[in-house]
Amino acid sequence: MPEIYLRRGDRTPQGPYLLEETRFRFERGELAGSTMSWCGGERRWQSLARRWPMHRTRGTLSLLFLGLA
Repeated sequence: MPEIYLRRGDRTPQGPYLLEETRFRFERGELAGSTMSWCGGERRWQSLARRWPMHRTRGTLSLLFLGLA
């Protein structure tokens, strides 16, 4: 199973975590979009919001559609 490492405020890498579990936690709002992430073979760290940008866009559009944003 694919794994991912996370890095938060203190910049200490944590993990590995299962990639799909991490995505699920991000989509539920348990992990901030600013949390940095890295998967094996990648050249650099990237934020979760950049890794999975559609999640935030869909959520915002849904709120706008419902008149809640």
